[in-house]
Amino acid sequence: RAFQQSWDDRREEELSAVRNSRCSPCDLFIGEGLASDGAAERAVNDVDVPVHPPALDLLTGAGVDPLLSRLVAHTLVRDPLVLFSDRLGVNDAEEADHWDQLLGTNWGNVRFKPPPRVDSPIGWRVEFRSPEVQLTDFENAAVVAVI
Repeated sequence: RAFQQSWDDRREEELSAVRNSRCSPCDLFIGEGLASDGAAERAVNDVDVPVHPPALDLLTGAGVDPLLSRLVAHTLVRDPLVLFSDRLGVNDAEEADHWDQLLGTNWGNVRFKPPPRVDSPIGWRVEFRSPEVQLTDFENAAVVAVI
């Protein structure tokens, strides 16, 4: 908990709206077919999270999957902690640099990562953040088996 609090940059008025710090478990889940199965979606996305309304409207209006739109709009609730002056002019339609910078300052236990460039051979990725070391070898093996 002390580690989480050391990265907590929320202002007093944000504490009730943005319920956890930048270092926390993920709030939302995405997956193929999840948006069309309301019961399954409600079962895994059972936490009310703040979103950036203009981003949510833009994404859903452009036909982006509603769960992915909500995940992105929720991520955009936070301001980036770091901006690199030599990367301000990056074309966001071609590169994911600004998205990567924002995600690089939010440390959830699972992170969704698009390809770094439109023409990249690297596909969409999911990054699992290593959990704590467990007390026994059996417990460590169980964690690895799940991931």
